[in-house]
Amino acid sequence: MSQITNQKQASLLRVSEQGRVMTIAIHNPPANFLTAAIMAELNQQLVALESRQDIGAVIITSAVEGVFLTHFDVDDIELAFTTIKENHFTILEKEPVFLNFWNKGCKYFNVLGPDGERLEFNEIIK
Repeated sequence: MSQITNQKQASLLRVSEQGRVMTIAIHNPPANFLTAAIMAELNQQLVALESRQDIGAVIITSAVEGVFLTHFDVDDIELAFTTIKENHFTILEKEPVFLNFWNKGCKYFNVLGPDGERLEFNEIIK
């Protein structure tokens, strides 16, 4: 069994290395919502990897048992929708959908991934 080396824990990512493999586990319990803060931390990790020759593979997984990601929790759903549309991703709705949940409601939309997976973007209106 190989030894895990250079393990460190960021606030939302748990990063470990074993040989030439880096594992990044997203840790945002209980539902593992993807957030802009997680994306920023993930971006920092990936930018740092550009100068590393000792890592040959990166695994992105969940540190929350039983769930990978629930949805992307955003602060500005309209901006997220526009940005994703401008980048030519496949959006399943024509515009963010309003639901009368919570105090003032929420809006969401789904993006279709390359393997048919769906990623939901959601904003709880405050």
